[in-house]
Amino acid sequence: MGLFVNSKSACAEVNECAQASLFEHTIAGHTILANRPIRGVRRDRSRGTAIRFHFSGAATDDGPEFKIGESDADWYRLPHYSAARALIDHNGERVIVHEAEQKTVDRAALVRFFVPFAAALQGFVILHASAVCVEGKVIAFVGASGAGKSTIAQSLATQGFASVADDLLPIDAAKGKVSIFGSASYSCSERDLPLSAVYFMARDFQIDQAQFSQLTQQGSLLALLRHGFGEIADTAVWRTQFLGYEQIALEVPAWSLQVPDSQAALPATLHQITQEIRRHSRQLATLARESPA
Repeated sequence: MGLFVNSKSACAEVNECAQASLFEHTIAGHTILANRPIRGVRRDRSRGTAIRFHFSGAATDDGPEFKIGESDADWYRLPHYSAARALIDHNGERVIVHEAEQKTVDRAALVRFFVPFAAALQGFVILHASAVCVEGKVIAFVGASGAGKSTIAQSLATQGFASVADDLLPIDAAKGKVSIFGSASYSCSERDLPLSAVYFMARDFQIDQAQFSQLTQQGSLLALLRHGFGEIADTAVWRTQFLGYEQIALEVPAWSLQVPDSQAALPATLHQITQEIRRHSRQLATLARESPA
């Protein structure tokens, strides 16, 4: 049974978009081409196949843009998002977004929500993480929405650490090492940067100070799987994601980071985390000096 009915009106709307000028942006290292502007997203250096977004009006049973030989079976229905629903083609190159009526749509947030799924279909791994750069190396904070990873990254930026990512972190694990896509928005460098540590964040109302616990490789892999974008049930996609997560777990030290669920404890928590990051940075520098040339 198909997902949507292919109507002439929908195809006409999308075909009209294809002929019009597209707005170009960059999100998580990927070029986004959209028929409508996305406020709050700037254009930076990107990698990977471009992802075309077509925004339409109210959610209806109109179908996506079919190519010769395609049917609605060639599209995935993306996870539910409160302001819209969307379909994505099996190549991860086209996304059709039906915006809900009577809602103010934040297209930047909406596109960020869908980009990891499109990237996964293209063979890329994106972590739901904020990150900073310390002496040419990236430290990532992975966690669910509301865990505090953006707050931590923004605070570290005020302490002299360069911001790398606010919510989505594109990973390259294809060359035997784990690195982050280079981008002009990374203030510490335009080249690819090695990922040196991952902190899995969670809030805990029963503690009054941050708690760190180093994870085993197995523990890191399980945490990556738990925070992955797994709603697309495609074996090939999940094989790519699993191999990427496995590479991260094998190559990159990881910690569990429990933070107090208290606004009053925030300054002390930020100080603890800053000290931990500086300690980690010193350890890396020592290891680099001791390593044989």
